Amino acid sequence: IKNTRINNNNQIPDDKLSDFMKYKNNVLRETYKNKKMLFEKWDGFDYYDNEYIKDNLNLNKYHRNYPTIDHKDSIFYGFINNISPIEISNLSNLCFTKRFTNGSKNRKTENQYKIFINENL
Repeated sequence: IKNTRINNNNQIPDDKLSDFMKYKNNVLRETYKNKKMLFEKWDGFDYYDNEYIKDNLNLNKYHRNYPTIDHKDSIFYGFINNISPIEISNLSNLCFTKRFTNGSKNRKTENQYKIFINENL
């Protein structure tokens, strides 16, 4: 299937991807494996501000308040610090937060983001 996508120009061959993109793809693949269990364990609250957001699943998935999966220690942090994709994708490193929170957190770790929030209140 992968070769078909490559041959149809619908996927970039692995040898053309940057090391970071290869790492990110591996992390996302591992995260996907944990998605169902993460959702089953989720109490419906935003990890960072404790707002109930499970009902926000009714919003358009691009809405700023739509719940998304966040890597508490970011994919970028994992790559830079040579942390395995399996560890970065572990349930203990995953949480739900709103799309705009996830976007503002960006490359920050959980602790860096909490400091950032406190400094900007």
